[in-house]
Amino acid sequence: MGMPGPQKINRYGVAFKLNAVQMSNQPGVLIKDVADLPPAVF
Repeated sequence: MGMPGPQKINRYGVAFKLNAVQMSNQPGVLIKDVADLPPAVF
């Protein structure tokens, strides 16, 4: 059962998501490596 209260939606901005997708599409870059980066890197 979920917790009452406001839900966390849109935690990451569009720019962050676009950068993450672009980085994951680079040859030799693993998706896990991109997922482990802190948001401040973008």
